Amino acid sequence: LDKTFTCLFCNKKTSIQVKLNLKIGLGKLNCRVCDVEFDTTISNLSKEIDVYSDWVDTCHTAAKMESRMMGMVNS
Repeated sequence: LDKTFTCLFCNKKTSIQVKLNLKIGLGKLNCRVCDVEFDTTISNLSKEIDVYSDWVDTCHTAAKMESRMMGMVNS
């Protein structure tokens, strides 16, 4: 499985690194180019792709919410 990923913000391939701290149940993601960071809870079964997927889902949810809010403001 991949351990580096493409950044959603700066679009650089392999710029996202993920670190897993299984002892405290925390996955940390950061971009070496644009410094975006994301933390999520993990289990001892989690892999780097799980943290990246959580980040992608969180970004999509935030974008949908922002779009809805902008629609309310412009109404």
